[in-house]
Amino acid sequence: MSQPLSIGLDFGSLQYRAAYALEGAIVPVPVPAGERTWIGSVIFQPTQTGLTFSSLKYQLGTGQAIFFRGIRETAEDVIRDTFLNIKRVVEDYAGERVGQVVISVPVRYSAFRRSEVIKVAEAAGFDRAMLINDCTAAAIGYTFDKEEEASTLLVYSMGFIGFEVSLLRVAKGRLREIAHEGGDSPSGRDFDLLVMRACVELFKNQGTPLPTKTYTDHWFDLRIIAAEAKEQLSVNDETTLSLPIYITGTEPKGIQLRRADFEQVIAQEIQTSMDLVDRILEDANLGHADVDKVLLVGGSTRIGYIQRQLEERFGPKLIQPRDDILARGAAVQAFRLADRDQNSSYSLTETVVEGHREEETPIPVTEVRPVQHQIAEEIQDEQGLQVPPEASHAEIEMWQHEIEPLFDYAQKLMESGAYQEADEFLKVILRKVESARRELKEMRQRQ
Repeated sequence: MSQPLSIGLDFGSLQYRAAYALEGAIVPVPVPAGERTWIGSVIFQPTQTGLTFSSLKYQLGTGQAIFFRGIRETAEDVIRDTFLNIKRVVEDYAGERVGQVVISVPVRYSAFRRSEVIKVAEAAGFDRAMLINDCTAAAIGYTFDKEEEASTLLVYSMGFIGFEVSLLRVAKGRLREIAHEGGDSPSGRDFDLLVMRACVELFKNQGTPLPTKTYTDHWFDLRIIAAEAKEQLSVNDETTLSLPIYITGTEPKGIQLRRADFEQVIAQEIQTSMDLVDRILEDANLGHADVDKVLLVGGSTRIGYIQRQLEERFGPKLIQPRDDILARGAAVQAFRLADRDQNSSYSLTETVVEGHREEETPIPVTEVRPVQHQIAEEIQDEQGLQVPPEASHAEIEMWQHEIEPLFDYAQKLMESGAYQEADEFLKVILRKVESARRELKEMRQRQ
């Protein structure tokens, strides 16, 4: 009896991508025509200044009921059902049962949400669920079938919510992360909102402001139209944003948008990310010339202005975004785990990943520990505490025992509806962690 498939999954905000390894090759799984993925899983999120958009991916762990699919349900329920559907789609396509899954998530994705993803995936019927960071998955997906010399990679990733920059070194089958930074902005969501607000202002200046119901009933529809216009401006000099009568309240209207105007609006946001790119290289004592390839990850990195800014710094080193790159990297990871566990007769190109700690002994990609072990090690590292390379799971469990009550308490606050108290409590933890990280950085610089 054949072993069940191990798959890689890109846990995107707007759309999922899945892949699996078969006889040394990566097989992307096409999304069936008309299949609903994450698109539509974007939801309203009130802010102090009005409305913005979030996604189910970032509602995990809140326990709050949201109005979705015509009923009120939790994000956990919706994502569990989506995972069930993904499992079914892959099994129908491959003709094999799916066992374990490796899911790609942002580095910035909180430890608590990571734990929730594991629980929801296993509740959906996966035998085992593990995580891999997006930038690492991108690097593995790009390098696993290449026989290149030692090289330095910079991964520039921009998703629906937030962006990340990671600097990695590949040499002799080893993948080492040198540095990583990220933030909530800029993001694809930010660009959608900028287009929306520009359109609203344009109508207002023309003396035909959009009716109030647009903001209450059709703000989400306007976001979809704006997102489509943004994509068109990535390849065309201009496009028309067409608003139907149910949005305008009078008659259909069109607005001509120019790429030059769009780029002028987003320039300041993009500069924020470019400053971070320069800073991460400076902190690593590297220059633009030291980077061999720049991997673009995420739909927003197709925007011409972003690519031109990166080309000004790095020249013709950009690797264009590939929709399935994260799923491919996660699939390689999933295969290696299964290969290790089942002693398969074939294997993919071996890659070793060294984590944030500068150890003499690298951490193999296949050594993916349960999420609570990852949390324990990450917090130890952020506090400047070293986990010896030979640390046993029992020793890690000891640290876990000390850490988990903090997250349990935060969860109880959220479950009781004390969201402000939970927020303040988590901010205290974050401040302590950030203080420890600054101290650790200073200590390393003095060495």
